[in-house]
Amino acid sequence: MGNESENDLDIKKDDELQIQETGSEDNKEAAAESDAASSIETSVPEAENNEAEQTETEQTETEQTESEQTESEQTENETENDASDNSNDEIEIISAETVPDDSDNNVLEPDNRKYHITGGDIVRYIILAISIGIFAFAAMRLIPRLISYKKESDNNKHIEEEVVSKGEEPITAAEGDFNGIIPSIVVDFDKLSEINSSSVGWIEIPVLGISYPIVQGEDNDYYLRHDINNNFAWSGAIYLDYRSNPELNEEHTTIYGHHMNDGTMFTSLLKYDNEDFFKKNQAANNNYVYIFTKESIKIYQIFSVVDSLFSDDPASFTVLIYGDEQKQQYLNHIKEKQLYDTGITATVDDTLLTLYTCQSDSSSEVRHMVHTKLVKEIKKN
Repeated sequence: MGNESENDLDIKKDDELQIQETGSEDNKEAAAESDAASSIETSVPEAENNEAEQTETEQTETEQTESEQTESEQTENETENDASDNSNDEIEIISAETVPDDSDNNVLEPDNRKYHITGGDIVRYIILAISIGIFAFAAMRLIPRLISYKKESDNNKHIEEEVVSKGEEPITAAEGDFNGIIPSIVVDFDKLSEINSSSVGWIEIPVLGISYPIVQGEDNDYYLRHDINNNFAWSGAIYLDYRSNPELNEEHTTIYGHHMNDGTMFTSLLKYDNEDFFKKNQAANNNYVYIFTKESIKIYQIFSVVDSLFSDDPASFTVLIYGDEQKQQYLNHIKEKQLYDTGITATVDDTLLTLYTCQSDSSSEVRHMVHTKLVKEIKKN
């Protein structure tokens, strides 16, 4: 039993060794086959891997090239931007061809002149030249007039100094309804006649500062532009209507005088356009006009003020009045036309005196009329 068992064990061991050897050979063949297959399998991927690696390498090189080109372009752009930025810091000099011009729709022809004159400049220069011409023309006309005004004013003052003096004892009118009538000047009519034989009197309105000789011409045009010395004068003279009696004793007498820009002659008569001015002086007994003649002193009181245009109102420009009926019509008319109610009236029994001047300057055709009535006459001894 024991030997058989041992033999059996030996046989099993030999069988196992054979099996192991056989398995070993099989394993070697299998391993060999496995290695061959492995080598085949490995060789295929390696080839594929090599091609892939080559492709990847080419792609990488291409990407690197493109990246380098991009970086190069970025670098160039940055260089250009830097150059542009640097150019902004510098003064850019451009040619005349690139300068816009209004006259040719932003296209300027090359021009070597120092200054370029556009059509708008030419228009402005023309307007400026015209303005300068107008100014020069006005100055040429105005300056001589202003000089003439000054000479004429000085001449009138000189005549007044020669002819008029203050009375030693002012002539006072009788007390009564016309208090305040105090003629205080004396006129030397002999000297006045020597200066101009056409002199007919002297007018004074103390409250207005008016004091001038009165002359009378053969018409109403001559003394518009001649003074008492018969010299040409823009201010003319104070003159009696050529149709009026030089004795100033008619039903209605008319005296003219210029409105001057320097305030001389009859300019200050326009103060009576203001009702307050009239009332203030009426309360102070100052609304009187004094006419000095060789024989007497006539005192007139203001009772109406009218501004009118001849073409619209010829009745207000009546000079000669005949009879009570015509006088009453005239008085009714000027009362209707007067600027304000003075509270003073005139009747057909009154002797009338009207003072005429322009309403403003010589361009106006409106006339300013101050109507007065004789309230006192003082005869000279």
